[in-house]
Amino acid sequence: MSAAERTFRNRFGRSPDVIVSAPGRVNLIGEHTDYSLLPAMPLAIDRRVVVAAGADDHRFEVHSGTYPEHPVMGRPGAEGWDRYIGAAVEIVGYRRGLVATVETDLPDTGGLASSSALTMALIAAMAAIDERRLSLDDIAEAAQRAERSVGVESGAMDQTVIAHGRAGSVLRLDFFPGGLPVRTEIPIPAAMGIVVGYSGEPAHKSGEARSPYNRSVVACRAATLLIADEAGLAVSLRPVLADVAGFDGALEATTTLPIHATAMAVAESLGVDVDRIISLERSAFDPNQDLPVRSSARHVLTEARRVDETHDALVAGEIELVGQLMDESHRSLAKFGASTSGLDRLTLSMRRAGAWGARLTGAGFGGNAVAICDPERLEAVIAASINATGGPAFHVTADDGMSYQGWSGSSGCH
Repeated sequence: MSAAERTFRNRFGRSPDVIVSAPGRVNLIGEHTDYSLLPAMPLAIDRRVVVAAGADDHRFEVHSGTYPEHPVMGRPGAEGWDRYIGAAVEIVGYRRGLVATVETDLPDTGGLASSSALTMALIAAMAAIDERRLSLDDIAEAAQRAERSVGVESGAMDQTVIAHGRAGSVLRLDFFPGGLPVRTEIPIPAAMGIVVGYSGEPAHKSGEARSPYNRSVVACRAATLLIADEAGLAVSLRPVLADVAGFDGALEATTTLPIHATAMAVAESLGVDVDRIISLERSAFDPNQDLPVRSSARHVLTEARRVDETHDALVAGEIELVGQLMDESHRSLAKFGASTSGLDRLTLSMRRAGAWGARLTGAGFGGNAVAICDPERLEAVIAASINATGGPAFHVTADDGMSYQGWSGSSGCH
């Protein structure tokens, strides 16, 4: 019996109708690429969010072991952790009462997709209670829309790997030209251990990290339009760097991009509607806010190449090369502006303890880092991480994606 089911039985005096388990995510490489429809290489991990839920005729009540002092009583609001519950309710169109408990061993520190795991588990649970058989891809797409509704213009990496993760494998995800991502399973070599450590700086994409995250999205759109104009290329109505990444001169073209520019200035210089650059799911980005156009485009385009190189290195068993590419990724992310002093200190400590490579994971701006090392160095890298920032730090393995029990006695996802 899971902790969530036990807590549910103790609190509500009955069995839950459905139990959904959704893993967290570590992104090995390919950071800030998915919203530009360029590839990423994440893995689902062996730490999960578990939701036990049941229909109720008289109340809407959700309790979490992570936030015991802040249960959701009545319809959820727009602040705190319950904004994800509210977003899930809205996306599913759930109109019934609900009682639920949430348990997790996934740190809520940013960078490990805890919010995406929670949102997906809730969507799956409410759909099951309503007897709507959503596919894994349906759930992933709904969860992405739900997270965008709380103000984060995110890509589909987190939701896709949470849905489709495979034990023992990294998933390479290719997003262009749109539609369902193409998934390629790449076995993780037995000689490659993976460590996650916390920087000591929380980073929640829907909190303080939301503005710099969305700024990066908008900066990449502006860069796409500028590169396309120089090269005479057609791009999407909502431009993404994948539109120009296949152009041989795309990376070289980034050297002529403005270091900083506003969306309004870019739109006026090209004679395009500024909404193509600033429009978000539920709002619009400030058209007069300064954007790091050159560094954003340069990082994303070089990061996409590093995904290709990491893919080849993993298949060839060249693990130390994977580490070197992770180090390059972190240096690029630092120039991009996504790293912090805590993440830099953490990754340096991981390397000094014997890691082959280390980089921030997740959007950055705080949160967590990931390192790879010889399995014999796992404990040393974990200890160095904790000494550097206070932790937590731990070994992770690649796990299977989302699953559930319930729904008229069935188990698994459909």
